[in-house]
Amino acid sequence: LASLNHFGAFGPISRLVLRTIPASKPHQQPVISAYVTYAEEASTARAIQALNGKFVDGKRLRASFGSNKYCNSFIRGDACSNPRCSYLHQLSGNHECFWEKCGKK
Repeated sequence: LASLNHFGAFGPISRLVLRTIPASKPHQQPVISAYVTYAEEASTARAIQALNGKFVDGKRLRASFGSNKYCNSFIRGDACSNPRCSYLHQLSGNHECFWEKCGKK
C-alpha cells in the first residue's frame, strides 16, 4: 500500500497502520482502515483530494485529516516497552497542536 501505485503516489510516507474490525453480523463485511502519515502535509492534502469519495471494488473510500495520539509511556516520561506501539514518542510541532503548551517542555 505504501508503493507508488497506492498511497505512496502522493508523497513519502512516514507511517502506515492497517486496522481490521471484524464484521459483527454474518451478513456484514469487515471494515478495513488505513492510517497513513505523510512526511509532508501537502502530500496528505493531495491524497485526501484524490481519494475521498472514490470507489474501489464497489466500496467508497473516506479520506480526511486525522489527529495523532501520544504513547502513555511517553507522556509519563517512561520508555515505551511495546515494540509495535503505534502512538507518538516525540512532541509534534507547534502548528499541529490544539493547546497552548504543546511542543514545549
